[in-house]
Amino acid sequence: MQDGSVSPIGSFFRNKWVRLILIVDILAIIGIIAIIIYNLTKNSIINFTIAPIDATITVNGNSSYHNGSYQFHPGTYEVVISHDGLNSKTFTVELQDNSNAAITTFLSGSDNFDFYRLKDNYSSYLALERIAAASDNQTTDHDTSAEEFIADFRRNYNLYSTQLPATYSEYDDNNELVKYISVNKSDKCDVTLCIKALMNSESDRTLADSLLQGKGFNLEDFEIEYKVFY
Repeated sequence: MQDGSVSPIGSFFRNKWVRLILIVDILAIIGIIAIIIYNLTKNSIINFTIAPIDATITVNGNSSYHNGSYQFHPGTYEVVISHDGLNSKTFTVELQDNSNAAITTFLSGSDNFDFYRLKDNYSSYLALERIAAASDNQTTDHDTSAEEFIADFRRNYNLYSTQLPATYSEYDDNNELVKYISVNKSDKCDVTLCIKALMNSESDRTLADSLLQGKGFNLEDFEIEYKVFY
């Protein structure tokens, strides 16, 4: 090779486009390594069990979380649990290196817990059961309303299972059937405890309610569909 001449390799690396590609590749490799290191340091976990299940879970402003387990870096996190029409709850979580934390809680619309009015499917009830069955029998915020609700629900479920179907019959002086009401469990309802009352007319709602109340049902605790016989 003569003095002052450039080798093919040297000429290759002097090309500005080649150098640009090399710089981009190096930066990409550095970025990948940084991401791997960053993810490896996310060694702490928060487990969320929230009812209702469609509540919004926001961690330090990021609202992309749902029920389940997520990895975080050690540090301090503000967790806000919210849902339209319900009271929000806020927790501060301190995560140490390789630590685990759990937030198990529920939301209600008032100081008095009333899950019947906010539950929209059986999955939310199952989430509440898991909350009430925590090892210390208390939620993260030490509110025992979930346990009280579960006990009340089980009493109602036993009533629901044993007292339905039920009927009301009324006859005239000639022993002719003039009113007939049939109250059954409904299989077309999205909520957990749903009742269907079949009646002769809309005016028989009072009789249907009396039938249920006479068997021990608190009407506010159940979803009741009133339907007229056709």
